[in-house]
Amino acid sequence: MYSRKFLFLLGLSITLVFTLISGAIPNLIGICIVRALAGLGTAIATPASFGICGVTFRTEPTRTVAFAVLGMGNPIGGTVGMILGGIMASIGEHGWRLLFYVLGGLCVIPIVVGFLVIPSDKHYVATRNPNQNKQIDWLGGFLVTAGGHVADFADIPALLALSVILLVCFVFWEAFVERRTSIPPVAKLSLFTRNKGQGSVVLLMLFFIWIGTNGTFSLISLFYQEYQRVSPIRTTLYVVPAPIVGVLASIIVIYLVPRVRAPFLLATAGLLTGICAMIYAVEPEGLTYWAAEFIGLICLPFGPDMTTAIGSIIISNLCDDDEQSVMGALLQTTIQVGQAIGLCVASLIEQNVSQSSGSILQGLRTSFFATMALSWITIPLALIFLGKMGFAQEVRRKDSSSKAARPHF
Repeated sequence: MYSRKFLFLLGLSITLVFTLISGAIPNLIGICIVRALAGLGTAIATPASFGICGVTFRTEPTRTVAFAVLGMGNPIGGTVGMILGGIMASIGEHGWRLLFYVLGGLCVIPIVVGFLVIPSDKHYVATRNPNQNKQIDWLGGFLVTAGGHVADFADIPALLALSVILLVCFVFWEAFVERRTSIPPVAKLSLFTRNKGQGSVVLLMLFFIWIGTNGTFSLISLFYQEYQRVSPIRTTLYVVPAPIVGVLASIIVIYLVPRVRAPFLLATAGLLTGICAMIYAVEPEGLTYWAAEFIGLICLPFGPDMTTAIGSIIISNLCDDDEQSVMGALLQTTIQVGQAIGLCVASLIEQNVSQSSGSILQGLRTSFFATMALSWITIPLALIFLGKMGFAQEVRRKDSSSKAARPHF
C-alpha cells in the first residue's frame, strides 16, 4: 500500500518527534509512553530499510556490502549513544534531557539523506499485479507487533509469558489465514520452511546470539558500576572498544562472505562472543583491564554483528521482492525479543545468586557462564543444520514458485 521509502521516512520522522518530546516530559510514566511511541517509529523504519537493501542491490559484491553497511548501524549507533550518554550523565541533574534533544537532532541526518538518496518504488509499484489482493491481516499484524513489544519488558515474568502466548498465537493465526482465507498473511509460513528451513535456523541463531550478547553486555555494566564502583563515564570508556570493533566486524564481513562458507563464519562469530563472557566469568580478582577484559570486549561484537549481517544476506536471498520488508520485520522482532530475554535471564540469575551467596561477584560470574552457554548454542546450529550451506551470497530459493526478480550473481 505504501512505498518502502515512504515508510522509512515516516518511521524516522515519528522517532524524531517523540524523541524531542521525551526531553520535555516531567514524569516517568509519560516518558515510558513517549519512548514507546518513538520505538514505534524505529519499528516502522527498520523493516523498510531491510526491504530497500533487498530490492535495490541485486548483484554482488554490492549486495553484500549493502547488508554489511546496514549491520554497521548497531555498533556505530551504540558507540555514539554510549559516548553521548556517558557525557550527558556526567554534566548534571538534567543531562538526560539534553541527551534526547541531541538524539532527536541526529535523526534529522538519515531523514534528509534518505529523502535525497533512496530511490523511489515507482518501478516496483508499476510492475505489481493491479488485481493484487489489498486486504490486510490486521489481527496478525497486532499479534506479532504486540508480542515483540511486550517482550521488551521480559524482566516481568507475567509479561514474558504474555509475549510468548501472543507470538505462538501469531504462528497459528498465520497458518489459518494462509490456508483457509483469501487474506494475504503477514508472514507466509512457507518462508520458514524454504531450503529445508534455513531461514528459520538463521532466525533461531539470531535469537540466541542476541540473548547472549545483550545479557553479557548488561552484566559488564553491572561489573564495573556495582562491583568495581566506577563512574558512568569511566564505564563508557571501558566498554567502548566493543562497538568500535563491531564496526570492524561488519567491514570484515564484506571480505569474508565471498571467501568463507557461511556456517563456519556463523559458528566462529558465536564462539567469540561466548569467549567474552567466559573471560569475565573466570578472570582472577585484581587482574588488570588490559590483561583480560579488553580482550573479551574485542571478542564480544563479532557474534551479533557478523550473525546479523550474514543472516540478513541469507534471509534476503530466500525471499521474493514483496516479502523483503516482512522478513526484515521478523528479523528485527527476533533480535528485539532476544535482547529483552537476554537482559531478563542475566539479571534474574545475577540477583538470585548474589542474594543467596552474599557475593555480587559470584552472581556476576554465574550469569556470565549462562550467557556464554547461550551464545555457544549458535555453534551446533550453524555446523549441524547449516553445515552443507556454501557462501552466504550464493544462497537461493530451491523451489520454482517465485515469479519475482531474483538477485543475479
